[in-house]
Amino acid sequence: MSGQHLTQAFDASLWREGLADGTRSKYVEHVRLFLTTLSVEPQDATRQDLEDYVDSLILAGLAVSTIRLRIAALRRFYDFLDDRELLPGRNPALRLKSPKRRKKPNDWLRADEDLALYRACVTPHERIVHALLRYAGLRVGEACALLQEDVDLEAKTIRVRVSKADSGLRTVPMARELADELHSWLAYVERHGHRHAGLPVLVTTNGTPMKAQFAWRMVKRAAHRADVRALPPPKLSSISPHTLRRTFGSDLLNRGMRMETISKLLGHADTRVTEACYAEMLDETVLAEWDALAS
Repeated sequence: MSGQHLTQAFDASLWREGLADGTRSKYVEHVRLFLTTLSVEPQDATRQDLEDYVDSLILAGLAVSTIRLRIAALRRFYDFLDDRELLPGRNPALRLKSPKRRKKPNDWLRADEDLALYRACVTPHERIVHALLRYAGLRVGEACALLQEDVDLEAKTIRVRVSKADSGLRTVPMARELADELHSWLAYVERHGHRHAGLPVLVTTNGTPMKAQFAWRMVKRAAHRADVRALPPPKLSSISPHTLRRTFGSDLLNRGMRMETISKLLGHADTRVTEACYAEMLDETVLAEWDALAS
């Protein structure tokens, strides 16, 4: 089977496994790039071929996160070949090691930044996008896919039915701030003739879902206006919608919520992901708990 047919079959296999479209396309593209470097058929590549390829990525100065993603794609690809019994010998990716990633500080808003950004969101669109990301911890794609029927104002819950993975399908309770903004937003939507269960919550004037890129830029524009990590235009601010998602998790942790519960609310399958990247405990919280036990 040729490299092109293998990548097509690999893509189909990932789709059948339910991998998110974005992740699937990245894996397939990274495998295609790898195959262009090979002088043999993919199934005949040795571990040394794979190690040489990884070394070339390091010498090219690629970011550690990019190299780790490409190695993950290779592992997945050779697991696929192994599963299809297309490898003549041992899986060459089995012992392929990824470079260690140095932990970065968690990118979340401290109290003054959080308040400044909240106050800077002045239009109905800015306020509802900010509220869904900050007070429900939604991914921007989840917020844009949310339907009006997924919002239960009476029960004060949001049902996330479209996510990047099955673990992301969940019900999120509405914080008071989010409930207030949803009441205002849905009244605004109704006045403009777009109040319908089957329509998106973030509905445009054409009755279509708001684009994720538009929501992304809206957050950055409001952050620049609030002087929250502002950058010169056109970049506007270093924060992103994911910064608000991390703020949601870190705020709950520092108010005493268990990591397991925060992980569930964020739609993570593993609390280690939440702890590593999405919920950071402040030194003040640690000291307050110490003082409470010591008194």
